[in-house]
Amino acid sequence: QEPTTQEPTTQKPTTTEATTQKPETEAPEEPAPEPEPETDNGAGDLPNGCPADFDVHRLLPHESDCSKFYYCNFGGLVLRQCAPGTLFNPKLQVCDWPRNVDCEHGSGDGNGDGDNGDGNGNGDGNGNGDG
Repeated sequence: QEPTTQEPTTQKPTTTEATTQKPETEAPEEPAPEPEPETDNGAGDLPNGCPADFDVHRLLPHESDCSKFYYCNFGGLVLRQCAPGTLFNPKLQVCDWPRNVDCEHGSGDGNGDGDNGDGNGNGDGNGNGDG
């Protein structure tokens, strides 16, 4: 028998598109934010008495004139004057009739009556107009 030779057959190479998948890794945990340094005196207030939280509304009495008060505007003090004949009432946060206000300084209107007197001209404020 005669040997038979087969012709070699070449197959076309098969190509496959390579797809690379990104390895699934968890996102690194971000460190917790550092707490803000304390800027208040423990009660949530700035050194001038205004609240450290600017969304909190607060009025503050004037140091020496009960007819004046401050309102806090983004941490700063803004001076205001009550209407004539009224004094600032820090308990109610409004200008009020003098009989309803415990004023230690008077209104500073210069009449010397202390503006919160006992009816005998013996007020507890100085009322000297220097406020």
